[in-house]
Amino acid sequence: MNSNIDTLILDFDGTIADTRWSIVSTMKAAFRELGQRELTDQEVIATIGIPLIEGVRILAKSDNMELVQQLTGKYREIYNTEKNYNTVTIFPEVADTLKKAHESGMKLA
Repeated sequence: MNSNIDTLILDFDGTIADTRWSIVSTMKAAFRELGQRELTDQEVIATIGIPLIEGVRILAKSDNMELVQQLTGKYREIYNTEKNYNTVTIFPEVADTLKKAHESGMKLA
């Protein structure tokens, strides 16, 4: 590891762990619960990484902000209650890399 680096700040989603399937299942459930069209996995995956409300607007194919806000609220409600932890997996070698960084004296956040 580079000795000039003393602090490592990491994002969890998509960096440490693959949360893709948690996001996909939650988004599909939110749309289903509010009587919207059925989404494909690939449609949802294509919106990961952009702001949630914009991703929902794209998936809803609507500029009706009331609908978009309802779907966004339902997504957050489901995600915060169900968590879908069984669909989240750590990326290969991340644990070993973080352990080595910590053992080298790096501060991790």
